[in-house]
Amino acid sequence: MPIHDLASKTTPQGVVNAVWYDDEERNFVVQHEFLHLSFYEPDFMAFVETLVEAKSKFEEVK
Repeated sequence: MPIHDLASKTTPQGVVNAVWYDDEERNFVVQHEFLHLSFYEPDFMAFVETLVEAKSKFEEVK
């Protein structure tokens, strides 16, 4: 049951953000502090695309 640590960051305020992939369950786990979200691949890819779009639009209005 390999679990792959794909990314992990801690903000200057100490908030942990991380993403793992679980080969056995074939899903992604996204952690933001104490919040954990679990996605199958198509849903994870759609979630990431939404975040990228939101970041781009936020930078336009900033």
